[in-house]
Amino acid sequence: KVVCTMGQVEARIVQANKAQLDSYLNLFWPKLDPHNTGCLSQQGLQTLMVTAYKLFEKQYSYQATRPLEELIAEWISVFDPNRVGQVVKADFLATYGQLAEGCAVAERAAEPQEGGDRPQSQAQPQQGPGRPQQQRGPGQKPQQRPVKVKKAPSERVKTDPPLPPREDWIKVGDTAFQRSIVYSNTDWSMLDFSQFHVFPAPFGGPVAFVKRVDEQAMGLEETTKQTIDIYTCSGRILCKITVTDFYKHMVRVGWTDNETLVVILSDGKVFIYDLFGEMVKKMDIRDKLAGVPIIDAKIWGTGFVVLTRSLEVISAQNYENTNFVRLQLPGLAHAPTSWAIIEPQLSSNGLLQVLFCTDTGTILYVSEKDRIDIGMKGGPYSNIAVSPSGKVVALYTAQGYIQILTSDFTTELTRFGTRAHGPPDFFAWCGGDAVVGVWSTEVEKVVLLVTPDGTYGSAKYEEAVVLAQECDGVRILGSGGCEFISIISRSQAFIYATVPNAASQLYRASDYFYSKNSPRCDDLIRAIKAGGELEPAIRVLIDAAGHEWDTKRQTELLTGAAFGKSFLDGVQVPSFEATGKIIRVLNAVRTPEIGIPISVSQFQILTPELVINRLLGRNLHSLAYKACSYLGISSVTVLVHWATRKVGCHETDDYLVDVISEKMSKVPGISYSAVAYAAYQKKKPDLAARLLDFEPKAADQVPLLIKMEKYDLSLAKACQSGDTDLIHMTLLVLNKSLPAGEFYSLLRGHAEANAMWESWCRQTSRESLLNMYRSGGGNAQLAKEEILDAFSCENMDDRMEHLRTASQILKQESDKLLYQQTEDEIGLLAYQQNLELACPGITFVGSSLYSTLFRCIVIGQEKKAKKIRTEFKVPNKRWWWIKIRGFASAGKWDSLRRFSQQKSPIGYKPFAEVCIEANNFIESYQYIRMMHDSTDKVKLFVTTNRWPDAIQTVEVMRADPGEAIEFLEAKCKNAHYAKQIEELRAQYENGELGSVFGDLPLPEYDVAAIEDLQIDTGHLDRVIDETVDTVVSWLMPENKTKKKAEKKANKKAQKDGQKAAKKAEKDAKKKPK
Repeated sequence: KVVCTMGQVEARIVQANKAQLDSYLNLFWPKLDPHNTGCLSQQGLQTLMVTAYKLFEKQYSYQATRPLEELIAEWISVFDPNRVGQVVKADFLATYGQLAEGCAVAERAAEPQEGGDRPQSQAQPQQGPGRPQQQRGPGQKPQQRPVKVKKAPSERVKTDPPLPPREDWIKVGDTAFQRSIVYSNTDWSMLDFSQFHVFPAPFGGPVAFVKRVDEQAMGLEETTKQTIDIYTCSGRILCKITVTDFYKHMVRVGWTDNETLVVILSDGKVFIYDLFGEMVKKMDIRDKLAGVPIIDAKIWGTGFVVLTRSLEVISAQNYENTNFVRLQLPGLAHAPTSWAIIEPQLSSNGLLQVLFCTDTGTILYVSEKDRIDIGMKGGPYSNIAVSPSGKVVALYTAQGYIQILTSDFTTELTRFGTRAHGPPDFFAWCGGDAVVGVWSTEVEKVVLLVTPDGTYGSAKYEEAVVLAQECDGVRILGSGGCEFISIISRSQAFIYATVPNAASQLYRASDYFYSKNSPRCDDLIRAIKAGGELEPAIRVLIDAAGHEWDTKRQTELLTGAAFGKSFLDGVQVPSFEATGKIIRVLNAVRTPEIGIPISVSQFQILTPELVINRLLGRNLHSLAYKACSYLGISSVTVLVHWATRKVGCHETDDYLVDVISEKMSKVPGISYSAVAYAAYQKKKPDLAARLLDFEPKAADQVPLLIKMEKYDLSLAKACQSGDTDLIHMTLLVLNKSLPAGEFYSLLRGHAEANAMWESWCRQTSRESLLNMYRSGGGNAQLAKEEILDAFSCENMDDRMEHLRTASQILKQESDKLLYQQTEDEIGLLAYQQNLELACPGITFVGSSLYSTLFRCIVIGQEKKAKKIRTEFKVPNKRWWWIKIRGFASAGKWDSLRRFSQQKSPIGYKPFAEVCIEANNFIESYQYIRMMHDSTDKVKLFVTTNRWPDAIQTVEVMRADPGEAIEFLEAKCKNAHYAKQIEELRAQYENGELGSVFGDLPLPEYDVAAIEDLQIDTGHLDRVIDETVDTVVSWLMPENKTKKKAEKKANKKAQKDGQKAAKKAEKDAKKKPK
């Protein structure tokens, strides 16, 4: 062991690992600073220093004299002297550079002269936590600390040299861009791109070729049929769209997010085509143009914006609706030199933003609400490009400078001089990492990449090329094929760093093991595992494999990761399997036969479901189904899309139903409605109806049946579902779709729907309800409604008219009772009108029959009341009640007394009650005395405060007086009467009150005659005999039964005798033989 200062060790470390530290920070900074604050927390700084210590210890084999915690605490105090808990990345690198410079000086000062010895460690005092630190002035370097460093033994494992640089990388400053050749042999290899307008779709989508209009004037071959040719990105032709009619009027061609082609014409017409050349939609904005033609347009994934010749801006931000928005007038004097848009989802305020570069050198910002002059002074600008994130804007000036600024134009990131003699042919972004421009020279095409920090790189092509901006790179299309340029990922940079690291050593170890069978792999893997960096190295290889386009290199990287996984002890790396599946799917869609060259970053942005949808858009159902199974996502969308295409085949309905149901029945709950509708659109209604029988949800069946005009079946399905909301929706749609007669005829066949529609109409529309009844089958209900209308009318003529209409309707129906009631009501109204004429000031119309009679009695119109009673056959008891109350209400007590002399069918209690209600207790006395029921008499005597009569009535009661005595006890408050009631109670309990017969049914007799003692002796005898017979029959029911049997036998014998006599008489009349 030899002792050297910490400064000497740090100097060697810093000098040898400065580049490695930069790459280390670039790779692991997101993990140390997960929230992207640009600062290292105390924990992140400690993690960084611990990792650095382990790395330096492994490479230089030195051992500190103090614990690692003390050294780390002291290092943290150097980088964070104020203990604020955060270290800015720039400050960290600056402090590290100063430390490296100081350590190098200290090392040179500490080195012995020729023939001299190295200084001993005892001369250097140690310093650390717990010891007072020596004060040092500004600019002074930290004190050197002695550490013990052991020489590396000869058998110590040495790292292999770094991997060689990649030939497919374009070096740009401290980073590099990967240049991947995606396709080389294409069907468009014979095309000269300079003779076409080329419109590529994003995310590796198809490419549209439109022949330049001015080429024919240059003497090229003229054709009578002009087309838009759509190719895959691999150069396979998809379709040709004939555009001869509007070829010269096309202003712009672009693509939507769903990979449909949008064609905008100068007259305001917009056509949208699918990948197979079928027009799926047509839009028209001519009413917004007011006859002014369109001179330019921009198209993005969900909408488009047009610029008219009058320099007005109109946008449509959704292809689904035709809501066109006119933006603020830009106020341009001439057409802009260049313009670009910031899509609504990328703008800061959520609105479409348009940037115009004017010929005066400034830039105008225009949106739906604002118009702002940015006030730029470096123009005029011939080109403008917005980054995919919408946060950075690149400009190309007339002086040949590329100017990169933030999208709010407040910060200039770089200004790069190109020394070009003219503007670029194409100007776009390579992801958000560099601006790409293409310049044409006489011999070649130059592609220049400029990063926001001012570094640049270039590539050259022999033929004309076209740029397609992507979210993570740029596609370069030419007759030679298709290339993709993107910045290298952090994992790729780490593996191919200039300083060896664990990931590169694991990659070499795998190569040693599988390709060279060299034992060197064991030394490397042990060294990586001993440093605790095996799992991070595996993750780096897995991530790098996903960013590679070459399948061979993907295999090598994944093989290296798998090799490292075999040395992990119980540690799982789930990203290995997931990344492997994604890579296989990507390789499958990148094949020339499919032609969708998307990167792993684009795959993650699109999501697997959208990638599957893009395969379905090309009718690649088999590949889409396999991809779903491989990625573990639902294949319902694939099956439904396949079935919608299958119904268009020229096969029998039986075959199609069997094939489709066999495939789709494997997925429980799958919907058949979309498939059935596709069959209906293919003019196969029978097939659509049969497919709908497999649909499990009535809510999906009914709308389609309505579209197919199977109204009866749709209503039946809605009623069978039991869903009231669905039934109401169906009824409302059918009411609007069908004529009234047909609709009501349909309703009569469905009782539940008919009842719900009747209820709805009753609540919302009375006219609809009457129309429903008039349509047939509802005459009785219509009559009832007419009656209701009659009573809602104030005018008597209108009321009579409605009643007569109802009567005529009911006359034809079987409801005779309601008909008779209506006729009676008509007659009563006639009487009431006459009464009102005869008795001014008194209202009769609108009152009931009994109220009419009552009022007639009150006002003295007894004759008319008797006539009405006879006309409407009022029952006798009801008539007595009406007269009694009428006399009492009018105070006609004499008339009431005369009326009581007649035989009352309702007794005399009503007479007494009406008198009591009128507080005429004196008049009520005589009627109470005439009552038969003693208990009622007692109660009414008490009500009229006639206690002696009540007590006397109890004393002579023939029935059980218990209830009456209890009533008296409950009501009596007078002590004198209370004493008499107590005596009655005692007599009752001793059995001295009440008859043994109780209240027996007695024959009728003249009460007044008995009271006046004018009794005939014979009449009294008859009364007694009848009473005795009644009592005997009540006490001895068996005798009554016996008498009935005897009487019946006598009648039978009498009949038999009569029959015998008649027979004998008949026999006597017969002649002898």
